Amino acid sequence: MAHVLDALVIRPISKDNSLEKLTDLLHRAYKPLAEMGLLYFATHQTTEQTQW
Repeated sequence: MAHVLDALVIRPISKDNSLEKLTDLLHRAYKPLAEMGLLYFATHQTTEQTQW
C-alpha cells in the first residue's frame, strides 16, 4: 500500500495559481485554531500577504 505522502508534491507557486483561493484555503485550514483563540498569521492574512 502506497503511503499518502508519496503523492505529495511541493512546488513553487506559479502565475496560474489563484492567490485568493490559496488565502481562502489557509483561512479555512486555520479556522479551528482561530476559534480556539490562537492567532496564527494564516488565520487573518490578506491575499497580498500570501503573495510574499
